[in-house]
Amino acid sequence: MPSKTSNATRWSYAIDASMPATRAVATILETLLGVMVGNEQGVIQRRDQESLHDYRVALRRTRSALSLFRGVLEPAMGRRGRKLFADLGRRTSAARDLDVLRLALHGYVEDLTGAAPAGMAWLEPEIARETKRRYAAIRRWLESKTYRREIVTWRSDLARLAATAGAGPMAEGAAIAIRKAALRVDRQIERVATDDPAVSIHRLRIRCKKLRYSLEFSRSLVRADEPAGAEEINRFIDSLEHLQDKLGSYQDLVVHQRRIGEFCSARGSDTALEALGRRLMVNLDERRQSLHESIEAAVADFRTGAQIQLERALEAFG
Repeated sequence: MPSKTSNATRWSYAIDASMPATRAVATILETLLGVMVGNEQGVIQRRDQESLHDYRVALRRTRSALSLFRGVLEPAMGRRGRKLFADLGRRTSAARDLDVLRLALHGYVEDLTGAAPAGMAWLEPEIARETKRRYAAIRRWLESKTYRREIVTWRSDLARLAATAGAGPMAEGAAIAIRKAALRVDRQIERVATDDPAVSIHRLRIRCKKLRYSLEFSRSLVRADEPAGAEEINRFIDSLEHLQDKLGSYQDLVVHQRRIGEFCSARGSDTALEALGRRLMVNLDERRQSLHESIEAAVADFRTGAQIQLERALEAFG
């Protein structure tokens, strides 16, 4: 199960360098499945927004592990896992986006000058109704026999993987996965300045997450004679998290602009709502522009020190 320290979530996996890669990857995936299952009832009952958030974090990490350690998995298992967790990602993304929008909406409105916009009397309850509808759809799926059957099948896949010998030592596979993930981050950074910001920043965010997850999966594999190794990895993860925070905030603005536009246009010819929509679009555009400039500086700072940090982190694996 994940444990939290300071302001960041520190995920721990019971693996070590002596494990074959098959058993280590099975252990990582079993840990993540445990987090998902542990949050199912919180999502079904809508206890709080954190249940869906934690469910989706474990889901994203699972998808990243399936990608990073693809070569360790039997092909049919890999295909089943990628299909299952991609489907769960699609089924849960809209509700999470709306949760975040509801938290941010009043901050956006407070930025607007003048009296409280009249359109809020319709917009806020409508977002709440749509959020409820999305959660209801998730609840029906999580309570379905099909979902339960797929989870049982996945548990069986993981048990077979854990009992399989082969694929070499986990430390070697982890170092390869980290290098590949870092290379993808570097290539995407080169595109940020020239491609559509909404697309390139979103892709960079995904690649940074995979790199960070690869480091977190592997931090317990550092050599006993490299006591500073884990600290080097943690420093690199902190650098990634700092960049990811900005990338994530930008992506939230992109999603919120789209969703607010959809809600406002769905109402038809409502003068107050149209006025609110226009004012919010201007506000979010200004926020995006300011954040984009900040991201360019953060990307440059990250890239300057990333290669040195990466090499220091990798030295800990031997």
